Amino acid sequence: MLSNLGGALRRRFERTGTLEDLDAAVSRCLEASKVEAAAPSLRVQAGVAAADLLAQTGDLGPAAEAAVRLLPQVAPRRLERRDQQHAVGRFTGPAGMAAALALAAPGGTAISQAARALGLLEAGRAVLLSQALETRSDLTDLHVHHPGLARRFAELRERLDAPASTMVPTKAGDRAGGLGLPQDRLVRDRQRLAEEFAALLAEIRNLDGFSSFALPPTTDELPTQASQGRVVVLNISRFRSDALLLTDEGITSLELPHLTPNKVIDRINAFRRALHLAVSERTRPSGRRRRPRSSGSFSGCGTWPPVPC
Repeated sequence: MLSNLGGALRRRFERTGTLEDLDAAVSRCLEASKVEAAAPSLRVQAGVAAADLLAQTGDLGPAAEAAVRLLPQVAPRRLERRDQQHAVGRFTGPAGMAAALALAAPGGTAISQAARALGLLEAGRAVLLSQALETRSDLTDLHVHHPGLARRFAELRERLDAPASTMVPTKAGDRAGGLGLPQDRLVRDRQRLAEEFAALLAEIRNLDGFSSFALPPTTDELPTQASQGRVVVLNISRFRSDALLLTDEGITSLELPHLTPNKVIDRINAFRRALHLAVSERTRPSGRRRRPRSSGSFSGCGTWPPVPC
């Protein structure tokens, strides 16, 4: 309800320009993002909405960062979509936004800002690779060493990230969604589930080798990724664009003020058209000219790697 109210207030602000509506929209979205018993996927969306509303006029970077830290708690089925690229835009977009805001945040050194930004980007990438593409992850390692805890984590995550509609009564009265249970009972059960999940995370993080389970990599962990050579990570957003430079000695950043999402999209479209034309020419029957079909255009969501909206 808080998330829906925040969205409605935002729409009204866009129509009227009333700052009271803007402030109220931000407040409601922030409240929604902090409801521990709510589905993590909904909390992520609410946190990103709050950060997006005031990213250029207020320090809403912490809201975006909090959303990124929730990504490992999003149930894998949220990423099991026919169009996985859409899922990428929805669930790694917060990482790109949070990284940009971390680099622009006042205070701190350039090195600490770069490390914080890269850690957030890595957190978003890890969620995509481990859940959508089924590669190795923290949970994989937990399955190997503590299979019982791993199964419990997966079970609680799935239950906690259940659709919010299961909490809403389908008709007047206090019965919820045809489940035959009073709504206040369902709310209490969900709060208890959130507490159980938090306790399980604490237990896992107390194990040897799992202190950073379901968390972004630490500043000390990141340089180890450059043991085989330097790494350059590009983050392109509508707020700012940067190159993050990772070596075994540390992390630095280089702002790219002229690199905008639209420019990247234009270059991608030009490359696709050229590639399509080259393939058409190679496959064209001898003595005949074939007009190349349009390869379609690309529309990005302002994150790197660019993904269709």
